[in-house]
Amino acid sequence: MRNVLRGDQRSATGVTPPGFPGYQPVEIARYNPEKARSLLAEAGYPGGTGFPPISILINTSEAHRSIAEAIQQMWRQELNIFVQIENQEWKVYLQSMHQHHFAIARNGWVAGFLDPLAVLGIWKSDSSLNDSGWRNPQFDALLQEAGVTGDPSLRFAKLHQAEEILVQDAPLLPIYWYTRVYLLDPAVTGWHANIEDQHFVQFLDLQPGILLR
Repeated sequence: MRNVLRGDQRSATGVTPPGFPGYQPVEIARYNPEKARSLLAEAGYPGGTGFPPISILINTSEAHRSIAEAIQQMWRQELNIFVQIENQEWKVYLQSMHQHHFAIARNGWVAGFLDPLAVLGIWKSDSSLNDSGWRNPQFDALLQEAGVTGDPSLRFAKLHQAEEILVQDAPLLPIYWYTRVYLLDPAVTGWHANIEDQHFVQFLDLQPGILLR
């Protein structure tokens, strides 16, 4: 992560990132090449032998290509799997995603509001944003139950259970959680990092006697 992204990103252990008040992220997804090799053999491809040709679909971006190339190298080294990288312009990429014309595709999501449902909700069976085609009735039911309970602890417990199902079924492979990289002059006060990256100018100030550089 340090060598590819260089923005102090953290490896994702689940889908919902840390920082949502009252919600504890799941810690399931881990880097485990030994287990991956075992599962690959169990699927009928010991040592990668006979694994079919496969491509990673990305949209045009140097950062996305760097990540795809890192995956390409790691899978070749650890699993003896050879994958191609397919680059498409944004509009074509979106069309391919919506029509499910991909085997593996790069994707990302930024929550629109400060609640785990903003991340988990896109994976519901009836969500227009669920381009994976993944369906799990138990996951849908847990999100539905979480939406009608008035007990915050019970609600988060159901969402946590739903997230565990999502990560274990693995329609997605969590890689990292986004960060925001910026320069902050020491003269600026009232600026505090937050998960929504919202900063209101009425709370910002400049310390007297400090020159901006």
